[in-house]
Amino acid sequence: MGRTFSSGAVALFVASVIIIAGLLIWSEFDSWQIEFEEVERRAVNSAVSAAQQADQAFQELTTVVVAIAASGSDAGKVVTSAELTEYRDNVRAMGIMAGDLFVLNREGRTLVSSVRSGADRLGEDAVRLLLEEAGGLGQSGYRIGKLIKSTAGNTLIPIIAPTATTDGLLDGAVVATVDIRHFSGTYQDNVSTNGKALVLFTSGGTQLLASSGAESKQFADFAEIFEKAGEADRGTFRYFDATEGEQRIAAFYKSWFSGLIVVSSIDQGVVLSQWMKAAQYRWALIAVLVTLAAIMVLFVAKQRRRQEELDAKLNRREWEFRVLAENTGDLVGRLNFEGIWQYASPAARSVLRVDPKDLLGQNALEQVFEQDIPAVSDAVDQLMHQRSPVTVEYRLAGQPSEVWLEATLSILPSANDPDLNGIVCVTRDISSRKRLEAAMTQLASIDWLTGLANRRVFEQQLARTVADRLTSGLPVSLVLVDVDHFKMFNDTYGHACGDECLKAVGEAIARVAFDVGGIAARYGGEEIGIILQDTDERDAYTVAETIRAQVEAIGIFHERNVPWGRVTISSGVATLRSSELSPENLVRVADDRLYLAKKDGRNRVVGASPSLAA
Repeated sequence: MGRTFSSGAVALFVASVIIIAGLLIWSEFDSWQIEFEEVERRAVNSAVSAAQQADQAFQELTTVVVAIAASGSDAGKVVTSAELTEYRDNVRAMGIMAGDLFVLNREGRTLVSSVRSGADRLGEDAVRLLLEEAGGLGQSGYRIGKLIKSTAGNTLIPIIAPTATTDGLLDGAVVATVDIRHFSGTYQDNVSTNGKALVLFTSGGTQLLASSGAESKQFADFAEIFEKAGEADRGTFRYFDATEGEQRIAAFYKSWFSGLIVVSSIDQGVVLSQWMKAAQYRWALIAVLVTLAAIMVLFVAKQRRRQEELDAKLNRREWEFRVLAENTGDLVGRLNFEGIWQYASPAARSVLRVDPKDLLGQNALEQVFEQDIPAVSDAVDQLMHQRSPVTVEYRLAGQPSEVWLEATLSILPSANDPDLNGIVCVTRDISSRKRLEAAMTQLASIDWLTGLANRRVFEQQLARTVADRLTSGLPVSLVLVDVDHFKMFNDTYGHACGDECLKAVGEAIARVAFDVGGIAARYGGEEIGIILQDTDERDAYTVAETIRAQVEAIGIFHERNVPWGRVTISSGVATLRSSELSPENLVRVADDRLYLAKKDGRNRVVGASPSLAA
């Protein structure tokens, strides 16, 4: 080795330097991309977290606002100041800085509110703005409005729901408010020296809150955000802040509940500076790597000798492989390229339920359940084509109960000995994991409170049933059930008793549905739907009446459900045939009849009665 480098060694050295430099450049570029993607991910998470905090505050108040507004012109009569005050105090007890609740008429006069005498109120400008926003909502719905000021100078975020006359004209609005100080921990305290910013917008583009404390105003620069928010619930983008003269990385999230949009952003220069600081340490390794490359050239001459030493150790490694294989719980085996077992570790007794000696000379497909053979064959083909490990799951053949296995297949490398070529197969029993996955799948389809199927399963099953009956021409019936005066029940006895009531009603409905081969699911709140396949009007009405009677017979005390004094239900029944059949039509008709059942006095079934269906 005392000789000078040969031309080949020099060429190898130069090539090594070029390769190392190229790899470094590629690595740094990839590192920046990863860092950029991580910043975007954190920005999205920050926006999601802030939006969820806002939704938590608004969701509690939206429920009561919409419920009161549904009473139309009677909104000022169905609720008292004491009830509004109690609800406001309950929301505040949850840690939400709820402001007062108001019912306004179309002239802006307060019909009823939670405001104490002489306390902070809404100013005339705030009331006028609220009524303008209510007018833009039509006859129903709700909106998170623009910031308003109270007479005491407090900044409030309103939740507005319009009330309408029977003719569909605007009659006023129901308003709940949240003090902007509720969000100070998320927005005002988010000001930092690392270039981060957080902004909350309405779906129309009005800024509600910002970490900089800026007042509400329109941001034309963010028009692109609101376009994207109409297409997806979250996303990322970049923009140039002309005020600060900086390029920013930003992400947005649009709430599914309130429609609010949160924008989280960070100065791209700050991110780049932090990344550059970390990259400097990596760049310092360039000289070291070049030096190592030179040293590697000195060892080129020794590579052949080392290869010979490695070949000499191959037999020992084979022995070590057997020692490891025979002391692990996984089955380790070797197959030739025809799939014949050449070696199987002792774990074959627990995994394949067979002595390893009995496997030798057998085709591995003999242990595969017949229906899974194509999947295993495809995995072997993929292994032979890609020459990289492949994992496949299959069932064990010839077992009294289902046994699931997972096999990872790898090519056994050659060491200049064709007899050692083949496939290494590592197999383990995953039956427990499969049972757990099945249990988790089942849990995902059940409503945790009632034990009935959930809304997602209901919609899937209804669509599937309707599609099947479009070709057969057989009828499909749907019963929609609603617990009478359930809100009063909750208000009187508490939500815990309300939950127990829904459980009891759900169990009674489930028993009847099971007896007639129907599918019962919690449709929403206190509403339950029962899908009746191949059931005509007469039988569907009979089923609904049976359910009504059994629920009433439970005898759950409900003093405010006059005149019965116990829990009762109202039901709407719809039956459609192929010419008019669709999931939407079925639900619409059943819902309309449920509405009639409540309007006609409750504790009844509205549909085609047995006499009418005869």
